[in-house]
Amino acid sequence: MPYNSNEFAAEHHLDPVILTNKLKELREKLFEVREKRPRPTKDDKIIASWNGLTIHTLAEAGRAFNKEAYLDAAENSARFIRDHLWKEGTLSRRWRDNEARFEGCLDDYAFMIHGLISLFEADRGCEWLEFAIQLTRVLESDFKAERGAYYLTNGKNPTLILRRCEFYDGAEPSGNAVHAENLIRLYQITGIEEYLQSAEDVLRAAKEHIDMYPPGACYHLMALQRYLDLEAPTIVVSLNEEEQYRQEIANMLAGHFIPHKAVIWRREMDEELRDLVPLNRDLAPVDGKTALYVCYRDRCHEPITDISQMWKFFEKL
Repeated sequence: MPYNSNEFAAEHHLDPVILTNKLKELREKLFEVREKRPRPTKDDKIIASWNGLTIHTLAEAGRAFNKEAYLDAAENSARFIRDHLWKEGTLSRRWRDNEARFEGCLDDYAFMIHGLISLFEADRGCEWLEFAIQLTRVLESDFKAERGAYYLTNGKNPTLILRRCEFYDGAEPSGNAVHAENLIRLYQITGIEEYLQSAEDVLRAAKEHIDMYPPGACYHLMALQRYLDLEAPTIVVSLNEEEQYRQEIANMLAGHFIPHKAVIWRREMDEELRDLVPLNRDLAPVDGKTALYVCYRDRCHEPITDISQMWKFFEKL
């Protein structure tokens, strides 16, 4: 068990003041000698994929605990990645010493999309949904095998002998598994069938791996659960000009476990959102009141404008 300098002094019959001063002197000498040695390399690189996972975590935690600081951190991270690592339609993998280098792989794109969708659902603006869709288009054009899953690389490096589709989780979840979930979430938000079809392609390609060793494909199983949940709701919060009940509805969403939900925060003046999400064009406030719409793949419930009725509806989901 460690013990303090006074205990050490008492045990060895030393003056505690003299001991303390001597230790300080020795530490200073040791520091002077250590300063003459080359410093170890500091790992200060910024990785796109790791930031994507962190953005998702901070966005979900910010929503759950009503912590604006978490949401601010997630948004700042997303903005840094977009401003510094997203150039001319290509996502770079890392940033260090004011330089973006190395073309991003599947994990970089998939994990960033994962975080950006969560940021959009946390009501941080449709700019993040738009960025997620831009990254998704790159994966579709440069990484996807025909009617299959996604390669780890974009195939533009002539020195690579073989392109592989990775399916198993490791220290990080499988990029294919995460992107299968991304595609299902984008389908829930936009209603665009192509996203669902691409998710089906991934799950079909991963089936053999899931059957062979399910514990190594946990995230694929999570994506599959979401895919099979035909009652997974898309919740559209159509805010009036005063943004009535915004915080109350946010608290309801945070306080109810609805694992496969998608969330859209709609404002009448947000033309960009209406272009990105045709689903919500007609889901307007009702009689000037904030309205809650709960939609499924082929239908929407009648809008709810009474806060107590909203609470009761969430209790049933």
